[in-house]
Amino acid sequence: MKERIINIIKLIGALIMFFYLSTLLVTVIKYLGFTINDYQDLVVLSTTAEIIMASVIFIVYQKTFTKNLSELKGKTVINKLFKYLVIFVIVKIGSGIISSVLCLLLGFDLDVSENQKVINSYIEAAPLFMLFTTSITTPVVEEGIFRLGLKKVINNKIAFIVISGLIFGFLHIFPTDLNLTYALVTSIPYVAIGCTLAYIYAKEENIYYPMIIHGLNNLLSVILIISWKKQKIMYNRKKFWWFKVKEVLENLLGFIYSLSMGDYFFFIGTFLLIVLFIYIIYLIKCDDIEEIPQKKDGFDIEAVCKNIEKNYKPETIKLTSYEEEQENNAIISYDELIKNKDKMFINYDDEYSSPITEISVKKIDLNSEKTENTLEMPKLDVKMFEYEEEEDFLKALKQLQKDLSH
Repeated sequence: MKERIINIIKLIGALIMFFYLSTLLVTVIKYLGFTINDYQDLVVLSTTAEIIMASVIFIVYQKTFTKNLSELKGKTVINKLFKYLVIFVIVKIGSGIISSVLCLLLGFDLDVSENQKVINSYIEAAPLFMLFTTSITTPVVEEGIFRLGLKKVINNKIAFIVISGLIFGFLHIFPTDLNLTYALVTSIPYVAIGCTLAYIYAKEENIYYPMIIHGLNNLLSVILIISWKKQKIMYNRKKFWWFKVKEVLENLLGFIYSLSMGDYFFFIGTFLLIVLFIYIIYLIKCDDIEEIPQKKDGFDIEAVCKNIEKNYKPETIKLTSYEEEQENNAIISYDELIKNKDKMFINYDDEYSSPITEISVKKIDLNSEKTENTLEMPKLDVKMFEYEEEEDFLKALKQLQKDLSH
């Protein structure tokens, strides 16, 4: 209960920071005598706020981030990322088509959302800053709050997926001056994307899966917007503008060639910061993991034993007809041996006398409890003798078996 309250307080604090940090920074900047003149200033302010929020989110949920990072091992990670990325793209395209069809049926003009218009203006003003924030800091902030933070408060998976998707989707549309119906229709892709990312996190319980997919989606979106050199994609009922791979590649190459030396330094510096960040996380992870024992001669006996314990499944032994006959006619059955294996004493039936004079036999009594007379274990007095015929021996053995069973 105490942990749940702490998680609720963390989530509320993160949401307050998410909504009001930018406003607080604007107030501080104006108080210091600075002014915000254009979109480029807004992008710098937004980037600063994103970096602060991402740092705070990482510190608040540091244990989860570190633990999830240590779990990203093996080829299955790449396979899962590819699978979820395909699902994400299908959901994004499908929800976009549904939203567009509903707009047409309801008589609304197709256009990009107000949120996307603002993002496009920011990209036009400062593309490199937006490339950094949308692909790195934004996924950390949004996944840290709307997936990681919410999941620690909402235990039910279905409720978590629905609530996370709705909050994530509506925050990309509202508040707005648009018609309510139109706003709800245009929020469908955002809600669908939010639910998909929440499903991935609920499925894997590792925040890096939705975070990486979110970052890749934003990265590709910004690159496409930059390469097209447009702030919106127009669509009308008479004409479709289809995606042209050749033109996109030419524009992308043109964008790369147009970068200045300062832009390249910015990219390299950002990349080095990312590498440094990952290396710090790796050092933290190494401190938490116990030292793995070294293998001897390339053979890890401990790993082999654990593998046997994990995968070994006992199977019923199938006896041959001869073995079944021997088991049925045995002096003592296997089940009786197992039943009495922990007894550290032997009881003998003193009243039993063997009819075979050639062998001195003591009969074992498995049903009696330990008595004072059984503390010392008498020895079997067995005389060595020879039978002229094998049949005589078998006959004597069967007689012994019969006598012992009485």
